[in-house]
Amino acid sequence: MNAVGASGQSLSLAELSRVTGLPKTTAHRVLQQLIRLGALEREGDLYRIGLQMFVLSSAVPEMSLRAAALKRMLELQNYTGHTLHLATMRDDRVVYLEKIGNKRSDDIPTVVGGSFAAHATGVGKAMLAYLPRARLQGILSHPLEKLTSRTISDPAALLVSLRRVRELGIAFDDEEAAPKLRCVAHPVIYMGSAVAGVSISYPSNAALDKAAVAALRATCTSIGNDLARLHLPWAG
Repeated sequence: MNAVGASGQSLSLAELSRVTGLPKTTAHRVLQQLIRLGALEREGDLYRIGLQMFVLSSAVPEMSLRAAALKRMLELQNYTGHTLHLATMRDDRVVYLEKIGNKRSDDIPTVVGGSFAAHATGVGKAMLAYLPRARLQGILSHPLEKLTSRTISDPAALLVSLRRVRELGIAFDDEEAAPKLRCVAHPVIYMGSAVAGVSISYPSNAALDKAAVAALRATCTSIGNDLARLHLPWAG
């Protein structure tokens, strides 16, 4: 099922066997089980994600968040021309719910559904800065992974950085998650909590003007307002 979902298109038995490394007989047996569960559908010789998965995913708060944010993000990406990310937090990592990019987006080592250490990313710091003290201290009590030479891995230095995020309302990543890549991020506030964050990623040899940062701030405020207006559920 992951192979079909990751491809974003219908696949044949032979293609699924090749992607998963399973013998065709085993792959066929698994596919039949997934079809019975409604997780997959078959159309001719091709297999695709089943309707039941869309029904289930729509009940997941993160999917409701993504749906509410998508229009606003498309408008922002059209304005800035840079790659945008929407992410939420799970434990001490950010999970990417959406990535809207340009022709350079393949150079950015992020994928929808993938995760990164929160402290190394702008979008992660945008949410870390608003965590309850006890939860933040729990994260800082564990070693902070160093992804590049610029990653802030010292807890005291990270706390200083997060205080700055609270003051500015904006978080930055200066080649901390990946070389030659910067980003600026802003939290999405809903029911008093930073439930997500949106970031603009751009090459380190480029600059982001104040208007783009202001547009990011406005976008995140609008997403938060949309969540409140729609009374969407949130597990947090």
